[in-house]
Amino acid sequence: MARFPSQVYIKLDQPNTALEGYQKASEKHPGETSLILGAARVHDMLNNMSQAVQFYKKVRECSGPCSSNCSHQLGVVSGVVVTRLLWWALAL
Repeated sequence: MARFPSQVYIKLDQPNTALEGYQKASEKHPGETSLILGAARVHDMLNNMSQAVQFYKKVRECSGPCSSNCSHQLGVVSGVVVTRLLWWALAL
């Protein structure tokens, strides 16, 4: 699955290539929450907050095979996301 190459691209500081990998993998595995969460995190890293929020919402709505794991991961990062969203909203 392209999730792991996408993680390598993130480590190599190539987030746009990572997003392409997540998109291609999502086309082959629609509803795979780990891919959606990965794309959300990359958008968050790039400060594309509106895109990140859309992907985080998709993770909340998913009920795929790894949704419980991703929901747990999303819960762990949700505090960070909320803080970033508040800063983003204040900057507008």
